[in-house]
Amino acid sequence: MPRRDAAAVAAVRAAGAVVVAKAATYELGCGNEDIPFGPVRNPWDRDRITGGSSAGPAAALAARLVPLALGTDTGGSIRIPSAWCGTVGLKPTLGRMPNDGLLGLAPTLDAVGPMARTASDVARLLNMLTQTTAERATVVGRRVGVLGGWFTDVLADDVRRSFEAAVATLGDLGAELIPVEIDAAIHGAPLSWLITMAEAARTYADAPRDLLSPAFRGRLEVGDRIDPATYAAAVRARPALTRSVLAAIARCDVVVAPACLQTAPPFDDVDRPVAGVPVTWPDVSARTMALWNVTGLPAVAVPIGVGDDGLPVGMQVAGIAFADERCLAVAAAYQAATDHHRRRPPSPPSFTPPPTSPAGGTR
Repeated sequence: MPRRDAAAVAAVRAAGAVVVAKAATYELGCGNEDIPFGPVRNPWDRDRITGGSSAGPAAALAARLVPLALGTDTGGSIRIPSAWCGTVGLKPTLGRMPNDGLLGLAPTLDAVGPMARTASDVARLLNMLTQTTAERATVVGRRVGVLGGWFTDVLADDVRRSFEAAVATLGDLGAELIPVEIDAAIHGAPLSWLITMAEAARTYADAPRDLLSPAFRGRLEVGDRIDPATYAAAVRARPALTRSVLAAIARCDVVVAPACLQTAPPFDDVDRPVAGVPVTWPDVSARTMALWNVTGLPAVAVPIGVGDDGLPVGMQVAGIAFADERCLAVAAAYQAATDHHRRRPPSPPSFTPPPTSPAGGTR
């Protein structure tokens, strides 16, 4: 047990919040569903994954156990489970939130962020943590860039339909829709993955590898093989990539993109193909996410519907540095005009207690 709260937890306590639980996460933010306490099952379908690494907070929100939560996002770890659970999660501008007290993974990418069921609640929690003021929830007159290319080339059909419908709704609400392609987006996930693995291997260089899960241990071994020159080159590439992204979205107030390529996969078929394209878990989870981590720009996941399997589909709203409140304002305006965030997971099977003997004991 830690001797003191992390800075973000201390801040919410100071504002009057009651911390009721420490939720499950993938091991040290970079494992998989093989969690020592058992897997975090998706409230929408207990045979599906929740996504990670902030699996517990997203599941708790979707199951209506709590109204607010905190997570961490190094390569999509808040936004992936938010998208797959039909909740809202913000990866803030890098450095916007204090990481003091965080059991980190990759120091140059780690970000603490607020999570809730609505963008307006996420905005309130962000304001509480940063002492800032929320923007008015509206899209009228805002220039909304609609990301294509890398972000939409590989999408499940039901996710594509939901995303196109969400974009149309933003247009109906008064947004100016601008098609945008970020040619350099292809470099986002590989750079993020390389930097994360290299830094994680250094962060946990002295960790007893035999006590770690096979998944996390394997990723540290990947990081061990990244030589210093390759890591240094990846770090030097970040500013150029950021400049390319900012140039591509310069005409926009925010940009929108699909969150995940598909709905939450089953535990026994995590690497199932998407739109007929064989993919791996990093492809599914990080393709549309990691660019915002490696550039440090804010991005929020918001629910936009359900897929053919009845599971939630999400959209990201992203923007320039410190446009966190603007991204949340657009997400909140979208939610005010739709009811996707009001959908509830199916009720779990009712629990029938075992019969008791006349003496009151369990038979």
